[in-house]
Amino acid sequence: MTGTTTLVTISASYRRSGIATGSALAALKMCRHRGSALCTQDSGRFRNGRIICPYHTWTYSLDGDLIDTPYRIAAEDFRSSDYSLYDVHLDMWGGFVFVNLSDDPETSLQDFLGTEADNLANWPLQELVSVQRDISTLQFNWKIFWENFSECYHCPRHHPELCEIVPMYKEALMSSYEPKISRIRVK
Repeated sequence: MTGTTTLVTISASYRRSGIATGSALAALKMCRHRGSALCTQDSGRFRNGRIICPYHTWTYSLDGDLIDTPYRIAAEDFRSSDYSLYDVHLDMWGGFVFVNLSDDPETSLQDFLGTEADNLANWPLQELVSVQRDISTLQFNWKIFWENFSECYHCPRHHPELCEIVPMYKEALMSSYEPKISRIRVK
């Protein structure tokens, strides 16, 4: 299944990731017949509330059940129930959809979030809406870009004005729950 992304359906629409308000299904986005991609866009709607393979038109319900195999030659040993889409573990928290591709997840989402979920309890995440979306092509190492925003170890030296606004950044911390350790101050 390497390289296969998931398909998340929310009502009759699909997204590869994002915020959901209703029930959701996550399944591998490949037809059980010949492995064709069931959707090629990042988001959209399934016509008539069905997921239809573009290759041989095998048709699935929004629950992932195989409901039709047009033009298939009948065979006594063929059972549609054996060819549902491959399920993927899905959970929802704070209005976000979380997908786990493990066959047997070691922990639940709630256990994984642990006390971090409590740290966000005062924020109505499930009520937030996207007000703007910007897409940019950046010409540099994306790993360094994201690493820069996952910690503030560099803040005291490079962003002293930010440290005045958010005092815990003076200690190179991102959370008040991080343990304070002695650091050498650079002036």
